[in-house]
Amino acid sequence: MLWPDFRRIDFLGILGEVDRAALDRLEGIIAYGRAASPGERVHGKPVIAHEALRRRPAYDHDLGGGPVGSIIFTTSGTTKAPKFVLHDHYSVVGHANAVARSFGYDASGTVLLEALPPCGVFGFCQAMAALAGGAVIVMQPTFEAEETARLIERHAVTAFNGSDEMFARLLAVRSAAEPFPSLRSCFFAAFNPTMDKIAVEAGRRGVSLGGLYGMSEVQALFARQSPEAAIAQRARSGGFPVGDDYGVRVRDPESGRLLPQGESGEIEVSGPSLMAGYFGDDEATGRAVTEDGWLRTGDLGRLVGDGSFVFETRMGDVLRLGGYLVAPSEIEAHIQSFPGIEGCQAVGAVGAGGLTAVAFVTLRPGVVFDEAALLSFRTCVRARRARRQRCSRSFRQWPRRAR
Repeated sequence: MLWPDFRRIDFLGILGEVDRAALDRLEGIIAYGRAASPGERVHGKPVIAHEALRRRPAYDHDLGGGPVGSIIFTTSGTTKAPKFVLHDHYSVVGHANAVARSFGYDASGTVLLEALPPCGVFGFCQAMAALAGGAVIVMQPTFEAEETARLIERHAVTAFNGSDEMFARLLAVRSAAEPFPSLRSCFFAAFNPTMDKIAVEAGRRGVSLGGLYGMSEVQALFARQSPEAAIAQRARSGGFPVGDDYGVRVRDPESGRLLPQGESGEIEVSGPSLMAGYFGDDEATGRAVTEDGWLRTGDLGRLVGDGSFVFETRMGDVLRLGGYLVAPSEIEAHIQSFPGIEGCQAVGAVGAGGLTAVAFVTLRPGVVFDEAALLSFRTCVRARRARRQRCSRSFRQWPRRAR
């Protein structure tokens, strides 16, 4: 299925560039947004107008008798080669119902604005959850901030999800102190490190933002932060899994031991939203899924005592400093809280004493750099990490019945 003229992109022409062996397996083309002439064929394939499908009688065969693959998402390939992530209809429908309950999409009067493309896992999962909850969905072909604002106002939208940048652009097109009073459920994915204060800014203007966690292998909206939490916690990526049958644990990637709350390691997840596997790549599936059925996410994070977890960074970005796994973003966030620092980028560098973190900073206009003061401020990071490790050790030493 495709939209032939979407954004004036020649998708039918692009389809003609597909490998002939793959194209030969295509049975037909469903075209959205235009009529199809009787007997029309493109690249040798019959074309059916999407509107014509709506006029056909309901399909009377049940194809849901077993775990049948229903949709494929692609991974970004940021650490390894891109892969096709296959989900069956059980994982799709089960997860949609769990998200609907967790996010409140089954509440009367819920109106979701779908400004994310449904072809991606983020947009797809929220649309399926809204359908499962019986919510109204307002569709927007592409995110345009001004048009999004008008749709929220016109349809009294109550639920909207997006990236940090989408929310920043949306707030920028309205000058009112509280521009979107109808919004009551808003969650965001943090993609832009320079927008780490977007949740605070949105909160000042009446939009309560919460962090999310998800990935193609376990679908988007796998976890969310509590809207009632303080802003420092609510803005973190991660949160509470959307159902009781969803699990999160953290493992030390070197020793293989499971870690208690507060210690950082590789996040592993389980639950009904887990993929059927990587399509056509059993070897990759075997590497990603543990013997007891948990997914190795490749993400660094830690457990929190209230049952939630925090995503910190991709494992490929992590630094091992002084025996601990440290996310560069943690260093950057701390240094950027120092008065006068506008931006920071932390990287690992190997010296005579082994791996160390090196930070590059930019200053706010008119600020004079004080290296000694910044180095003194840096020690607070070490002290905070030491406190976290001491709390974790104390927890492990408590009697089991006291936990």
